[in-house]
Amino acid sequence: MLSLTGLTYRNVKENIAREPVYFFTMILIEALMFAFDSMLFSKDVQQICEQSFVMDVLIGFVTIFIVAVMIWLIFYMMRQSFKYRSKEMSLYMLFGLKQKEIFKNYTKETILMALIAFVLGVAAGELLKQFLMAIFYRMFRLDYVIEMNFYFQAVILTALIYFFCYGIALVKIRKKFLNSTICQLCELEKITERKEEIKAHVTRKWILSGNRLFIWRSVEAEIKSIKRVIFFVAFLLMISIIGSSIAMMYTDYENKQIDAEYPYDFMIYHENPNLDFQKEKDILSDSVGMQMYHEYVIYENQSSYMNEWLYTNLKFFGNELTNKEGEFDENKLKMEEDFDVYYKYDTYIKLSDYNYLLKMIGEKEITLNKDEYVLQIKRRLEPELSDAIRNRVITCENHKLHCKKICTVDFEQNGHNGADYILVLPDEIVDNMTPYYSVMAATTKRPVTEDITEKLDDYGGNFHYGSNHSILYTSPVLAKKEVEITLKSTVTAVLFPFAYVSLVFLCVAISLLAAHLMSTTKESKKRYELLMKIGMTQKEIDIIIHKQLAIDYLIPLVISIVPGWLISVKISTQFILDTGLRTSFGRYIWLSLLWILTVYIVYFIITDIFFRRNINYGKER
Repeated sequence: MLSLTGLTYRNVKENIAREPVYFFTMILIEALMFAFDSMLFSKDVQQICEQSFVMDVLIGFVTIFIVAVMIWLIFYMMRQSFKYRSKEMSLYMLFGLKQKEIFKNYTKETILMALIAFVLGVAAGELLKQFLMAIFYRMFRLDYVIEMNFYFQAVILTALIYFFCYGIALVKIRKKFLNSTICQLCELEKITERKEEIKAHVTRKWILSGNRLFIWRSVEAEIKSIKRVIFFVAFLLMISIIGSSIAMMYTDYENKQIDAEYPYDFMIYHENPNLDFQKEKDILSDSVGMQMYHEYVIYENQSSYMNEWLYTNLKFFGNELTNKEGEFDENKLKMEEDFDVYYKYDTYIKLSDYNYLLKMIGEKEITLNKDEYVLQIKRRLEPELSDAIRNRVITCENHKLHCKKICTVDFEQNGHNGADYILVLPDEIVDNMTPYYSVMAATTKRPVTEDITEKLDDYGGNFHYGSNHSILYTSPVLAKKEVEITLKSTVTAVLFPFAYVSLVFLCVAISLLAAHLMSTTKESKKRYELLMKIGMTQKEIDIIIHKQLAIDYLIPLVISIVPGWLISVKISTQFILDTGLRTSFGRYIWLSLLWILTVYIVYFIITDIFFRRNINYGKER
């Protein structure tokens, strides 16, 4: 005869065998929690990421939502467990055990099962942490050496959150169980039997009408019984799609945009066009060493035609700076300080300086005839240029120059080489113009970090940065490595929490669906046994099960894809417009769907294997 302790161990084994998908999900969620919590305590993360505090706050914020969803998942699984074991609980009460004793033993089973999942999750989380740390280091272009740094603070924090969820779920289910009578518990079993009887009278119709009708009726019955679960699962999947799409956007930004916006290791602006930058050259030579450098002058010609056209035609400004006739209104610009982003006059550069700067970044040099010029502009603005700008003729004294072509190479046009644009003219034409401001660009042997730029003077003065958006970084003294660390710290602080909540919500969503499907195997088994009795082979029955589960999995996925896709497209389109990324707006959604479907398929395979195992168990006997 089994003791209560022996009964506890036996029930834990049976629960794990009955709900393997749920057990697997709790291990996975625990691993994710421990991995991300470990990053909060990592000294490496705190040293590298300037915005680590922001990431801590965001991860803490999303943890609140994760805890709420986990409590709901655990409570739902406990309720399913009581429904499945209702006859067993009723027998315990008939044998004289008090409800408090029964629930006490159930609590032991739950905590033991949770403890097993916790230990396995911590082990898996330590491995997952190495993967996350490798991604983190790669974002900052640093080499990562695997170190098994076990943070006990992370274990304690994860344990508190994890077992808090179980504790709240147990408190909620305890009240429900203690208020139940033997009759009410038995009623749960009768409800299941009545459902089976209702289905039985149409069983013959399913069989006679073919497999497709059988599958449809089975799926239809599932949908009617779990409408709320399906829509809740679809909602969580939608959040996963949106969250992962945002994570993909920021990752793409980190990988591409920094090199595109800041092609030079170091740049500095001064409003004095006669400055020689000797102090800056000495500091850089002593601290990081210079491979190539070039100091040059940007010119002006008392013209502001290009600036005014941009102010009145770019989507960024809309109609904020135009009068009733649609022309540029300078008075409105004086009132709108945030829109005063261009220099007073149009900016010009010598062809020789332009070619040397192209050479420094490995771009092909260009040639110009005496009557030609090139408009160098940011790539994201080129589609907005009108024919009037593309075919514009510039008059410089007695010379008329037509536009040879529009160039959109990455040229750092955030205030140094013009603001958004610069006009490239033959040297002899520019020599007759007025020097406007001076610039120095350099490529260095080692990265220029913040401690070096602090030694340099900030010659901001008349500095203007163009129609940049809040996501970009501009400064008269611009060091690429410093910018990279600053931007990536901010991006990473947002990226990791989004990835975290997306992964957890995805696992919870699929686990809910899988858990319900696994709970129906007892009822489904009778139907499939009937099919075997009328001559259907095991292989044919397995094919029907594959199809039925595939449809069950597809329904919430399809429901979630439509709103998730539309919201993600809206966000990604605006993101591309703001940052100037060279990619398709649908790329992020496809990438997020790809990995979501990968996880989805893994869960489907696990569910399919154990569903068929439960259906086929005992047939050989």
